[in-house]
Amino acid sequence: MGEENVKNLKSEQGAALDSIDLQFKDIDAAYKTKSTWEIIRALVILRTCSYNYFVDNSVKFLGLSQRFLGRSLTDFVVKPTFYGHFVAGDTPESITSTVRKLKSGGVRPMLAVPMEEDVNENIPMDEKYGRNLSAILDCILLSRHVEESRPMMQLKVTALIPADLVAKLTILYNEEKITVEEIAAYMETGALVKNECLDEEELSQLHKGLDRLAQVGKLAVEKKVRVLVDAEYTYLNPGMSLVTLAMMVLYNKQTPWIWNTYQCYLKGALSSIRAELDVTKRHNVCFGAKIVRGAYMEKEKLLALNEQREDPINPSLDATGDMYNAVVNAMLEHIKDVGTKCNIIVASSNEGAVRTTIQRLDQLGIDPGEDSVCFGQLMGMADHVSFSLGSAGFPVYKSMPYGTLEDTIPYLSRRAQENRSVLQESLHEPFSLHEVLKRGNLSVNAQLLSGDPLVVHIFEATLEACG
Repeated sequence: MGEENVKNLKSEQGAALDSIDLQFKDIDAAYKTKSTWEIIRALVILRTCSYNYFVDNSVKFLGLSQRFLGRSLTDFVVKPTFYGHFVAGDTPESITSTVRKLKSGGVRPMLAVPMEEDVNENIPMDEKYGRNLSAILDCILLSRHVEESRPMMQLKVTALIPADLVAKLTILYNEEKITVEEIAAYMETGALVKNECLDEEELSQLHKGLDRLAQVGKLAVEKKVRVLVDAEYTYLNPGMSLVTLAMMVLYNKQTPWIWNTYQCYLKGALSSIRAELDVTKRHNVCFGAKIVRGAYMEKEKLLALNEQREDPINPSLDATGDMYNAVVNAMLEHIKDVGTKCNIIVASSNEGAVRTTIQRLDQLGIDPGEDSVCFGQLMGMADHVSFSLGSAGFPVYKSMPYGTLEDTIPYLSRRAQENRSVLQESLHEPFSLHEVLKRGNLSVNAQLLSGDPLVVHIFEATLEACG
């Protein structure tokens, strides 16, 4: 395979995929589904989000706007702009409409319920987690409704089990004082977990949380929806892996319905994914992995400094890139051996990581049409990567939060703060967007020529501002 193109890859049905520009400069493929307004909006928003001051204070700005302008006027301004760029919608109809447009460009949805949890949050538990469970089960049903071919959704374990308890499970799992098998046994048979390190209340909350996760796993299998468990902080991740691996043991008998996430900015990413893969091998079940760079770098570094322990983060961006490629390559080599028993999603906006993965797929002779390997990016970011992949026939997903403005803006603000490096990378995309606006041979500009004076004015002003 050459540097520039991947040709004649076969889909599962035997149809040939088109070649893909591995430099991701095929503007026609990348933005053919975008309206002129959406391109202008993307240019402005991605540029705005590159400023740390705006990202750090976005929730504050929203609150001030609602206070002084009122909720209705704030919604009028924010919904068609920042909300519309990053969020799928707040009703089944609006979400379906957003998904339909994505799918017209060959991109699939991966729905995410915006939920935020951390330790030391004193909120009444049962009612909150009951509401969270209901929302997550609804997300499974909605995911099946909007995507019939291999639907996916994201799950935060701390939306169903208290983060303080997960942090304690991390300690116990690291010290080998609790096992995946104990957790799986309770979820399957109701055999109570007995652990002298957990008090009566903690055991009660653990059992309730595992009951909630069991409901998620059972419905996911019934509806054939893949559930991708998000990673969080290093003081939570092993505890979350404990329960996620237990779900894999129970629900991944024939197909990888439950996946875990691996953060490659961590020095131990490769050893972690290998160790967890070994657990599934021991139980002869399928394995699913979402491979990300990671989104909690600043807090992890600060925690390590305050606790006077070794920084868990790789020393440089290059080291993180090398780790990412090493983790992906290890999983590709495993997929070469076991086929669809192992599935991964290369969840990266980095062009180099995507390019390297595609080249390695070709070297190993792995058919992308089997969907053992797919790609993913955040909604509203790296569209030139997502739609280029989708247009060429590669399985690619957009992570799509959905919900009300009040629910999603704090979630998006936190994701933006955690993904500063990705936002900086996204500065490459406005140059592509600018080029689209300058060209007149795309269908998107037909909308401009329809004569809407406001759109024409914004179009001309944006071109002038972008040089």
